[in-house]
Amino acid sequence: MKKTSLVLAFLLLVPLAVTSTDRWVRRLGFARWKRMHRLSYVAALCGVVHFVWRVKADLRQPLIFAAILAVLLLLRFVGARPSAERRRAPGRGLSVSETLSSPPSGR
Repeated sequence: MKKTSLVLAFLLLVPLAVTSTDRWVRRLGFARWKRMHRLSYVAALCGVVHFVWRVKADLRQPLIFAAILAVLLLLRFVGARPSAERRRAPGRGLSVSETLSSPPSGR
């Protein structure tokens, strides 16, 4: 049972590694690609669960990792709410690297 979460995390990360190129983003479409890459959050949670299950006596370090993951996910999801400016999607049709490297539009 302890290895179940580790194997699940690995199986979730394999398709993410395969599809992490600009070519796959264009092939899948950005919305589908982004939805698929949200599996990394589940994989991170599986890693923390595996760490908690592996530690026998002192749970402080796995709980610290769990707290760090919780804070990062909280920051990610609170910051993920689209503002009115971000909803316009000015970078539509650009690759991920072009979108990340292009300066914001002056709207």
